[in-house]
Amino acid sequence: MRFYFPVLRVLLFFFSFVTALANSAPDSSGIPANFVFVEGGSFLMGSDSLYADEIPQHRVTLDSFWIGKYEVTQKEWADIMGENPSSSQGDSLAIDNVSWADVQVFIQKLNQKTGLQFSLPTEAEWEFASRGGNASKGFLYSGSDELNDVGWYRFNSSRKKHNVGAKLPNELGIYDMSGGVWEWCSDWYDSSYYAVSPIENPKGPIQGTYRVARGGSWSSGTVVCRVSSRGFDSPERGDYQTGFRLVVRMRSLDRGQRENLDSGFGTRETEACGLEAGNERCISFIIFR
Repeated sequence: MRFYFPVLRVLLFFFSFVTALANSAPDSSGIPANFVFVEGGSFLMGSDSLYADEIPQHRVTLDSFWIGKYEVTQKEWADIMGENPSSSQGDSLAIDNVSWADVQVFIQKLNQKTGLQFSLPTEAEWEFASRGGNASKGFLYSGSDELNDVGWYRFNSSRKKHNVGAKLPNELGIYDMSGGVWEWCSDWYDSSYYAVSPIENPKGPIQGTYRVARGGSWSSGTVVCRVSSRGFDSPERGDYQTGFRLVVRMRSLDRGQRENLDSGFGTRETEACGLEAGNERCISFIIFR
């Protein structure tokens, strides 16, 4: 995974998700506890730092969306794709060794099975969620100024991956957005994009050579695990440090789905986001019924 320095979202798939579903029976809205609602809002994206691709810090306004509480796991990938390409394997480990292009195939199959429109988050959606959305406390990392509390990185990981959700969540109840594995975003990468970024729902440049990846990994130092740090890699390249999580956007749902989700959602979401690290996790995909 490269990073810039200037001087450096399944319907129950036959019996494969039975056990997971028993742990995460969705409420009447159809949202299991492990997709987090991120209410739309405005925030300052980037940083006033020494790293040229993080400047200028600029205001961004986003619509509401849902994002996976956890990175997509190896079991979830294998249940859809029929294989597991990860370098070190375990059902509750984040999928890795998948390219941006591989992820598009996964998403296409997932959408065909669910009738929903999952996608990768935009870089702006990713950073807003990582910062804690409208509940942000301005932390350096996702959920804390102490990386050891919220993420696996070079100096606490023993140079290996760990199960998702083992550290503390951020302000919205999202796990592992600092460290763990790098997470693909939908955008093309451009080191100077922030200077020309639109304010509302930016989607990144219209073309490029590399795709954005965010958050750092279990092998990263502290600098690249910051909420503002930007990474990038070839969309055709997968490696042992890179995975992803999914989003579903309100505008991608039909009217009936939106009405179902909007009914009484706030109370349930508060409960869902109040889970503590170490609770048994559930499947990472929305199930509508």
